[in-house]
Amino acid sequence: MIEDIRRELLREYEERRFLRDLEVRRKQRQLYEEIPELQALEQKYKEMELEILRAVFSSPSYAKSAAQEQEKLYARLEEDREDLLRRRDIDPDSLLPSYECPHCRDRAFLDDGSYCPCFNRRLAKRIYQMSGSIAKEDRDLSSYTLDIFNDPEQRANMGKIYSAMKEEARFFTPGSGKNYLFSGPVSQGKTFLMESFAGELLKEGIIIFHMTAPAMVDFLRRYRFQGRPEENDEQVYQLLMESDLLLLDDLGKENVTDFVVTEFFHLVNHRYLNKKSLFISTNLNIKELFATYDEAAMDRLLAHAYVPKFFGPPLKRGTP
Repeated sequence: MIEDIRRELLREYEERRFLRDLEVRRKQRQLYEEIPELQALEQKYKEMELEILRAVFSSPSYAKSAAQEQEKLYARLEEDREDLLRRRDIDPDSLLPSYECPHCRDRAFLDDGSYCPCFNRRLAKRIYQMSGSIAKEDRDLSSYTLDIFNDPEQRANMGKIYSAMKEEARFFTPGSGKNYLFSGPVSQGKTFLMESFAGELLKEGIIIFHMTAPAMVDFLRRYRFQGRPEENDEQVYQLLMESDLLLLDDLGKENVTDFVVTEFFHLVNHRYLNKKSLFISTNLNIKELFATYDEAAMDRLLAHAYVPKFFGPPLKRGTP
C-alpha cells in the first residue's frame, strides 16, 4: 500500500530528527563544559521566564503583554548568547541543527500541515524504485539528446515530440486523466523519452510506477491465481491501479490471450474512471492495437491522449 510506504518514510524522518537532536544535545553539553558562563546565562533567562509565567497565573489579564515580554526575553538571550560565543571565537551558526531540508527542518511537514516537497520527492522515488531494475529515476528531460538521430527529418520530428513532452511535464496534473501513447517502429528512443519524462515528474513528487507489459502479465497471473501472494504483491497491484502515472512499456510483446485482453481492459477502464494517467510505449501501430486489444479499452485510452508519430531509421545499438 502507498500508505505503508508513506508511514515507513515518516519513521525515517523521525529517526533522522532523533539523531539530529542527540547531536545538538551533545554539542550543548560540550559547550557547557567549555563555557560554564553559558549555562549560567541560560539558567538566568529561564528564571526570568518563570517570573513572567507566575505573573500570568496570578493575573490572566497579563497574558497578552506577557507574551510580548517573552519575545523580548528570547531576543535578549540570543543576543547575549551570541556575544558570549563570539568572544570565545565560536560561530553561533555552527551550533545550529544541520537540516537536510531547511523548509520542513526534517519534519516532513510544512508549517501549514502539508507534506514538504522533499517528502513527496522521496516518496515518489521510493515507489518508483519498486518498479525494479527498469526504473531509471536518474533520468530526466535534460539528459535527452537529439544528436543520436542522424536522419534530418527524424531528428526534426523528435525535436517536436521532445518539446511537447517538456510542456507536458511542466503542466502535468495528477488526476487529470491525461494519457500518452508512444506507438511506432522499434528503436526510435520511445522508452528513453518516456523514462526521461517520468524522471522530470519525480522531481515534483508525482507517484509513478513502471512495468513492462510482459512483466505485468506475469504478475497478474500470479496475483489472480496463486493461493499465497508474495510480499509486496498488494502494493504492486495498488500501484498498477492507483499511481498518478503508470508507465507500461513494450505493450504487444506479451503473449496475448483472453486473460490478457480482459486484464488490459480492466486496467485501462479503472484508470480511466479514476482519472489516473497511463503512458504506453509499443511497437504496434494504432490499427494493430485495436485488432489485438479490446476496442473499448483503446477508446478509453485514446479519449484524452497525446499520440505523437514516430518514424525513421532504427537507432544503432547502444543508443537510447
